[in-house]
Amino acid sequence: MEPAGVKESVAIHGKLKTNYEKFHNVIYTDAAIDACVRLTDRYIPDQFLPDKAIDAMDEAGSMVRLKRGAGKQESIVNENDISTVVSKMTGIPVNKVAESEGNRIMKMRERLRGRIIGQDNAIDTIVGAIQEKQGRAQGSGQTDRIVHVLRAYRCRQDGTGQAYRRVSV
Repeated sequence: MEPAGVKESVAIHGKLKTNYEKFHNVIYTDAAIDACVRLTDRYIPDQFLPDKAIDAMDEAGSMVRLKRGAGKQESIVNENDISTVVSKMTGIPVNKVAESEGNRIMKMRERLRGRIIGQDNAIDTIVGAIQEKQGRAQGSGQTDRIVHVLRAYRCRQDGTGQAYRRVSV
């Protein structure tokens, strides 16, 4: 059986939301539910959806309830709370987890130029391909230009042309 995808996981979370709200005495925003799925899908590769997103939702509800204290009214679990939980689960700084995809892509060119020497043309091509991919609808059936670009331009921090790890991006 295949693990659930992002859309299916969001739907599953929508159905589970009321149970977790009652249990933790909190309210999850729609953005928090979306962030559970989106952030865990991106930053926790060794587990499968929807399980890893459910873990983050449960942990965030517990965290907010503990911060609020016993006997007080319901608190709201928002996207920032989910970012904090995913950051704790992965060890990735919360500002990196919370950074939007658009911001990440906009800053990518500058970050790469700071790390890769003398490969400005390659960086422009790679970032352009990534921006093109993000702008295209998922499942369009078009050949992924980024794969071809990354195969053509293999660059390392010292600019010798060897593979540079994607993790640093």
